Amino acid sequence: MNLSGDTPSLLELIENRNKELSKKEIWLLDEQSSRIPPGPQRIRGIAGSGKTRLLCQKAAFMHKEHPEWEIAYVFFTQALYDEIHENLKRTMAGLGIPWNEKKLKILHAWGSWQRDGLYRTICTKNRYKPKGIKDTTYLYGEGLADLAWQFLSESPIGPSFDAILIDEGQDLVFQNPELQYKNRQAIYWMAYSALKIPDETRPQYRRLIWAYDEYQNINSHAIPTGKALFGEEKPYKDLLLGWYEENIPKNIIMKQCYRTPGPILLAAHAICMGLFCPAGMIAGPTTKTEWENLGYTVEGSFFPGREITLTRPEENSKNPITTCTAYPLISFEPCTFEAQELCNLADRIAHLIFTEHINPYKRILIIYLCDRKRGERIGFYLNMKGIDYYYPGNPDTNIPPVEDFTKRKPRIFWEKNCVTIAHMNQAKGNEADFVFVLGIDAVAQKDQEINERNALFTAMTRTKGFLYLSGLGEYPLYAEIMAVLLAIGNQSDTVRFTYNGTPKIPINVEET
Repeated sequence: MNLSGDTPSLLELIENRNKELSKKEIWLLDEQSSRIPPGPQRIRGIAGSGKTRLLCQKAAFMHKEHPEWEIAYVFFTQALYDEIHENLKRTMAGLGIPWNEKKLKILHAWGSWQRDGLYRTICTKNRYKPKGIKDTTYLYGEGLADLAWQFLSESPIGPSFDAILIDEGQDLVFQNPELQYKNRQAIYWMAYSALKIPDETRPQYRRLIWAYDEYQNINSHAIPTGKALFGEEKPYKDLLLGWYEENIPKNIIMKQCYRTPGPILLAAHAICMGLFCPAGMIAGPTTKTEWENLGYTVEGSFFPGREITLTRPEENSKNPITTCTAYPLISFEPCTFEAQELCNLADRIAHLIFTEHINPYKRILIIYLCDRKRGERIGFYLNMKGIDYYYPGNPDTNIPPVEDFTKRKPRIFWEKNCVTIAHMNQAKGNEADFVFVLGIDAVAQKDQEINERNALFTAMTRTKGFLYLSGLGEYPLYAEIMAVLLAIGNQSDTVRFTYNGTPKIPINVEET
């Protein structure tokens, strides 16, 4: 409750933001959701733009219009299952239709020992014995890409799905040529091969729809463009050029952000891309068009030594908490030693829970970028303050991460009345009102590597409200972060930087 009568409490700010976003009716069907493409379609959007929402709406609308279709909604981060299920359920209710889960299936890209995923399902339908972790020398997504490559190399794949929609598409693309099948991305080509052909006169048209954000790929900087997925051969290399009949786009660009406050998104882009790095940009767009695709306006020319001004218009940052001036949206606190970092963290969270009356469930998230052992010690400091915690996938609260995968619950990310503590790989796709990112020193030690900066970007953009950053020691990256925060603090929707020439990794995604 606001006792002063002037400054709203943090809880009031959060509740008011939720009301304002509800007024914007972001859950109404997107105009693109009811437009079913006859062939491949790419959805590109910034963090928090509603890619998952749109993808769920597309899947639900297909299910409504064609209940006989076999549709798969594919995702990569296990902890996202409940969110996707709830999104689909909510959309079905809005459409006024029942959900036949035998026809519209939610499938993890790989699967687990408990549940089938897309890979195992396609294998089974084609009478091919699915392989597992022991059959590949790679881990995680790369392991799945290797198994998909083996599958494609050893067995023909027949059509069994009418549509496959892939969320988190950036996590299934790899630059390693050994993981590519005939210069194509193996997981995508496996999915594409399992799709029915709607029109025999155009056999290249199959309903593979994927959503991605190239700045949230923490394992690679490869981009799921049409040529990367389907190769340079005709007719595949031009699959994403132009429009389908009835003005259905082959590419959808989502510039508006509903989740992350504008100043934090601007800071995340500036830090991730190294706009203030003394050696020049690490990665990022080098054209006005590409920055506009991210939702910015641009002043200046991309020539060495020229000043560039990036502005994020209010219409592209929908989170109204941006207008709050009573509390800083971003805090950064370098620490000398670990105990200092973890004590500060516990004190801040104790204040939120016991003074500001913030229930931590789905509201307070700790993301650690450091090593696992340090991440496991976070819970101890919270417990000393009387705060319950939960590591995603654990069988119970207030215990360190469990190694035995047979005892884990990979789809559980939150527990009632608990602060969730997650490694970056687990946190992807999730969000909270208060996000604490620890161990930035792990990124600072490799600050010229885009994957490390992308991990930081992904962590920063999990917040719907406030962001706290911390790390140990002293590093040049810390000076960059402080410079970015100082620049944005002067004008929260604008940042100016000097363009020092082509970055190490230019990221311009326009299809040519």
